[in-house]
Amino acid sequence: MVAKDLVFDLQLAASYPSSKSEQELLVLAQQYADACSRTNERIFECVKLLRVGMRSEAIRLAELEPNILDELSSLNFGERGAWLALAEQLGVPTPDPAFEMAREISDAYDQHEETKGLACQLRLQNIYRRPKEERLQTLEKLLQVDPNNPAWLRNYSLLEDSVG
Repeated sequence: MVAKDLVFDLQLAASYPSSKSEQELLVLAQQYADACSRTNERIFECVKLLRVGMRSEAIRLAELEPNILDELSSLNFGERGAWLALAEQLGVPTPDPAFEMAREISDAYDQHEETKGLACQLRLQNIYRRPKEERLQTLEKLLQVDPNNPAWLRNYSLLEDSVG
C-alpha cells in the first residue's frame, strides 16, 4: 500500500482511536511500520549509491513509483506523534523515517541539475574517443561543481595517469 493511501486511516485513528477496533488499529500500525521500513530501505539504497558516486542511479531509484521523497513526506503526516504514541500502546514498534538521509537525496537532485550537461558531454567525449586532455578538462569542470564525487575523482585520476 502506498503511504498516502494509508495516511487518511492513520489520521482518523490517531484523532479518534475509538473509531477503530483494536484489531484494525493493529493492522494499521503494522502497515505503517512496514511502509516506514520499505521507505527507509529504499532511502538507504539511494544513499549508498550516492556515496559511491552513482548519483544518476540513485535518483533513478528514488523516482521509481512511489517516488521516495513523496512517500517519505506522506509518512510524516501531521498527526504522526499521536499515531506513534498509539502504535506504542499497541506494542507495534515503528522505525523512524530516515529524514536526514533523505536530505542527501534531495541535495543530489540539485547537484544532478548542475552536472547533467557536463556529464552528458563527458559521456559523448568517451564514446567518440575524444583526446584525453579534452576529457580531463570536462572532468575538472565537473570536479569544480561536485568536488566530492568519487566517480569524477576516480575517472580524473585514471585519465590523468594515462596522459602523464
